[in-house]
Amino acid sequence: MFPRASASLIVTAPLSAIPSSMISSLSSKSLHNYGVLMVKRVSTGSFEGAHVFPGGLEEPQDTCQNTSSLSALQICALRETFEETGLLLTDTLPPDSTTTRGKSFHEMCTSAVRFLDPQSVGRWVTPRAQKKRFDTRFFMVNIGDSEQSRRVVDQLRQVRVQESEVVRVVWVQPDEALQANMQGKLPLFPPQFYMLSELGRERRWQALAAQVGDSRRAVEPVLCGRSDGMTVALLPGDKAYERRMGGSDGGDGGLFCEAGAGPLHRLVMRKAESGGFHCIRLLQTIQAQQQPSL
Repeated sequence: MFPRASASLIVTAPLSAIPSSMISSLSSKSLHNYGVLMVKRVSTGSFEGAHVFPGGLEEPQDTCQNTSSLSALQICALRETFEETGLLLTDTLPPDSTTTRGKSFHEMCTSAVRFLDPQSVGRWVTPRAQKKRFDTRFFMVNIGDSEQSRRVVDQLRQVRVQESEVVRVVWVQPDEALQANMQGKLPLFPPQFYMLSELGRERRWQALAAQVGDSRRAVEPVLCGRSDGMTVALLPGDKAYERRMGGSDGGDGGLFCEAGAGPLHRLVMRKAESGGFHCIRLLQTIQAQQQPSL
């Protein structure tokens, strides 16, 4: 099946700007001074039961007269975030403005709304063996403490859920989210685990801009089942990636070896009963110049 175009948005904000009731309490020892917005999907449909970043399929209307500087995929990411959480990422209007009240996102695109500019941080394509496939561009908006960000910060106490698709909205800190995933408490899919791992290299929200990459190269995982019941997601640059992408089985040997026999770039995980994966480990021994652009 040909992948359908979609977009997802990673929203980060200082902990001081996030209502304490919305910050995940899975861990009290986080090293990060910021939170990442995630939504828990309903138990049916795409990404059932897992925690993901807001996002969805691109729509024909994702082009706006007053946002010519933004691509349709950027608009898609902003729209999906608004529809799923109520968060309108604009610095020009207060959240209770009569200009936006009762209007759809697409209607607001034709008004004087000026949106924050999402930065590209990655592109992932669903593995070929899956029935539903998506070509997803990931963007990021880092809400700081500037004058531009204050109108958005005022909205953080008013987030809501789109009940047809989302069960709840939560802010997580990268290290505690990854730990919770490995403990079986927070189901994630490979792109979300990988993005949180990359994002978590920076402990302070002020330095997050340094982590922003691009999406020149798509990451298309190859999923392989191991005889011990674990699943391995091979990523570009791994010693077994090209062979498995080409359809060569190769047995279990390359899936169990974790060091000393070639570059590794893979996620080792176990399927969660409620959707998504648990106990994921990122094995990454490839050199920086070999890594895919994210």
